[in-house]
Amino acid sequence: MLGFVILVGVVVNNAILVVHQALNFMRQSGMAPREAIRESVRTRVRPIMDERG
Repeated sequence: MLGFVILVGVVVNNAILVVHQALNFMRQSGMAPREAIRESVRTRVRPIMDERG
């Protein structure tokens, strides 16, 4: 049960960080919203995928 609670917390935290990073890309680089979302997901998922692969 504790593991499930921790997993939910990590998933929620990651989503918040993706949105925050996308907003930063839009503000600083002037990216379009979809492009900023793609780039922020790519930068957030890369460390997770590198650890497993």
